[in-house]
Amino acid sequence: MAQIKTIDLARQEMFTPREELEKRFSPERVEHLIRLRDMYNFFLNDPAGRDRNFVDKFRAKYNISQSMAYADLALVKQLLPALAPASREFHRKQVSEMLLETYNMAKARKDVKAMALAAKELGKVNRVDLDDEKELPYELIVVQPFSPSLDPTLIGLKRIDNLEEVKARLRKQLAADNPDIEDIDYELADLEEESLFPDTEDETSISE
Repeated sequence: MAQIKTIDLARQEMFTPREELEKRFSPERVEHLIRLRDMYNFFLNDPAGRDRNFVDKFRAKYNISQSMAYADLALVKQLLPALAPASREFHRKQVSEMLLETYNMAKARKDVKAMALAAKELGKVNRVDLDDEKELPYELIVVQPFSPSLDPTLIGLKRIDNLEEVKARLRKQLAADNPDIEDIDYELADLEEESLFPDTEDETSISE
């Protein structure tokens, strides 16, 4: 069975608890995922930091080679867009657990004020103070059947019946107003479309 690529594994398991990872993956892969998670969180806190400082920090912390540190940094940067939603959920869960622990400690001390404050912050973190967002019914949106037309009246413009005469008159007027303008010869650019866009399939296979 082919081994899953590190970047695919990181996308799926970056925020999985360590004990769950240890049940399903080798110690080497678990340590790599934990290191990537640490790097990811560090990068989020200092996205404008220099790559060299990032590499030096994690080479010292995890005793890895320079090439490995740069490879991990490149991997983290690739993962940033894909992991943003998962990262928010991960940190929201962590904050929720801390606030719940704070609430329980305040409750044990019978500190009503601290309990109320912890409960309020817990509600904010989990957005329970906001109305549920309604999902847009995309399946009900009908695509409009637009079709091209040369009729200017469709967009509120008046049709010009003697269009060619108007164009000739405007050309003559512009030439008189701008006597320095000269007509020059030109030729159409050869785009070499056949070489730029070669057919990958013959007409028979396309029609079939």
